[in-house]
Amino acid sequence: MDLIDYFDRLYIIHLPEREDRYRALKQELAFIGIDITASKVRIPDAPRPEETNGFPSRSVYGNFLSHLEAFRESAKDNLEGVWILEDDAIFRRCLRRKDKQEKLVQQLASSDWDLCYLGHPLKSELRGYPFGLVPFSKGFKWIHCYCVNGRVLDKLVQYLEETMINPPGHPRGGRMYMDGALTLFRRFHPEVVRLVSHPSLSTQKGSISSLAGGHWYDHLTITKPLVTAARSVRDEIWRWSY
Repeated sequence: MDLIDYFDRLYIIHLPEREDRYRALKQELAFIGIDITASKVRIPDAPRPEETNGFPSRSVYGNFLSHLEAFRESAKDNLEGVWILEDDAIFRRCLRRKDKQEKLVQQLASSDWDLCYLGHPLKSELRGYPFGLVPFSKGFKWIHCYCVNGRVLDKLVQYLEETMINPPGHPRGGRMYMDGALTLFRRFHPEVVRLVSHPSLSTQKGSISSLAGGHWYDHLTITKPLVTAARSVRDEIWRWSY
């Protein structure tokens, strides 16, 4: 069984104006045997909030709403498991192998889990753990490639809706980036089983951030080509590193 076959739906969080990211992700998914236009793949409309509503920015607010809407829809449709990707995700080359995907599916099917992060920044924190899917309870950033078990969707939606009412800095979590909200969700619900892939199987493609807007060197005519080339080299090195 391929990885996509294990999940009921694959959501892609995407801004339509980022055509560069769509093209890149389409190729990334093709490499691991997934057609971005397949019926299981859904790219929801991107919210365009006119105000920050207490979030760090309108972009952060819109991103939060995109993830939340995917959870709401999945819960409404009684899905058993969903895979969430942001449009800057790239994958290790080992995922292009059928046997690697089959082994990952077997681990998911035989493990007790509620949240599973196939992409994350953890490295030294996992030293000493066996390769595969391992429990990890500490907080970390990144939500570009993760999975949600259907059994936790209602609880997750309820908590995230609470954070939208709470003011920023609230002890139970206020209006924040989605990765921070998911970390707090796990903290306030310690019964939630979170797994991470060791090593990480996905990272974020080197590109201008849709949330932060990029650095000064991303916009200068003289530096942009050099930065783009350097990021492409870095991405390819990472793909081959496991």
